[in-house]
Amino acid sequence: MSSTNKMTIIAGLFLVAGCQELQSGINGIDSSIQSLNQKLSPNSVKSETKELNKYSSAMSVNGLKEICADYTGNAMYAEKKWTGKAISIKNAKIIRVSEFNSARTMGANVHGEYGIIFKTTDTNKCLGRLHIQYYSGLENDIMRLKKGSSVDLSAKFNGFTDLSNWSEYSATEGSSTVVDLTGVISNQ
Repeated sequence: MSSTNKMTIIAGLFLVAGCQELQSGINGIDSSIQSLNQKLSPNSVKSETKELNKYSSAMSVNGLKEICADYTGNAMYAEKKWTGKAISIKNAKIIRVSEFNSARTMGANVHGEYGIIFKTTDTNKCLGRLHIQYYSGLENDIMRLKKGSSVDLSAKFNGFTDLSNWSEYSATEGSSTVVDLTGVISNQ
């Protein structure tokens, strides 16, 4: 057997092994996403009620002004003070309704992850991004949300992000910071 044939066979073996590892990796990612999806998905009315009750003791804030003022004054202090806190906001004005789940758009068999980008009347310095926690029927409920309408929400504070991929909103809204939340809309 010539050295060219041997090299072709070796290259073919590496190609097959690489494809098998790639497929194994994709299967592993899909399996992890499905596992996470099962953990996040409530499987009964009881778990949906439990999710809503989780925010029943949420601290009511008038809007995003206090949170953003803390961030502007001292970002480390604001992160420590607000991260993990449950808050509720009334009359958040929807700027955009979005599907955030990129895994679904890549073909994974998972439910959508939906959310809203919103602002409050007490400040123009920051926006809020609410990742709506999944529950059975969310896909239908999300269709009723419209830009410009007001909603009440209860959520856990996740952190701050600077406006990067939201730059189209900074020009029109004058905002520079996004308050990242995970929770529920309480008045649909």
